[in-house]
Amino acid sequence: MDLYSFFNSSTSYRVRIALALKKLDFNFNPVNIRVAEHKAPGYVEKNPGASVPLLVDDGFELGQSMAIIDYL
Repeated sequence: MDLYSFFNSSTSYRVRIALALKKLDFNFNPVNIRVAEHKAPGYVEKNPGASVPLLVDDGFELGQSMAIIDYL
């Protein structure tokens, strides 16, 4: 499970809290939205909404924090 996240994003923070409460292992992939890394072609290909957080689990991708928490 991979989490693409910005450290200072409240929506990303809520997903990290949910992952910790569920005691799920995940790979943290930082996305710096201050320098527009979320608009890079490689990231937009994964997440057309170009936002954080993005959870990728075995090819399944979710890009909204509440949807991610519901999925977990």
